[in-house]
Amino acid sequence: MDSAAWAGILGAAVGGACAIIAAFLAGRHQAKSVRDQWTRETAREAYVAYVAATMTVYEELHRFRLTEQNGRLTRDDARRVSQTLNGLLGNVRTAFVVWDMEAPESLRQGASDSLTAILAAVDFVRDAAWAGRSGSRFPFSEELRSRIAAADSALWTLREEVRAVMNQPLGL
Repeated sequence: MDSAAWAGILGAAVGGACAIIAAFLAGRHQAKSVRDQWTRETAREAYVAYVAATMTVYEELHRFRLTEQNGRLTRDDARRVSQTLNGLLGNVRTAFVVWDMEAPESLRQGASDSLTAILAAVDFVRDAAWAGRSGSRFPFSEELRSRIAAADSALWTLREEVRAVMNQPLGL
């Protein structure tokens, strides 16, 4: 065989090997991109579920505070609200567990802070609702206002932290 034939065979072998390597690398890159996108979507679902559940509790607390502030709330009303809040907390806790598994470390503290603030406000409502006698008026409390404001602040901080993380480009 002459040198031209060997050069052709060698060129074809090298070209084929390069094509195989290029296809392998492209496949790995595509697989990583798909995995990154799936991870991001899973995290987004966890973020949305947790923030939505905590916002539902916060909105109920806010309605409660407005009703109480206007003096139209009895302890029986407060007890019903307390039971509603306790029911809603199940969704918050479930969403928090998923969040804790899916969120990066940078977001875990914010979620923990917001959960702590929400629980403190709900616990205060429960304790105050059951402290007095049935039918009596529920007294407006600066402490309740303060706890709801703390929950509000923690939730808004968390939402901004999530936005910052979600607006980062995927690590390709």
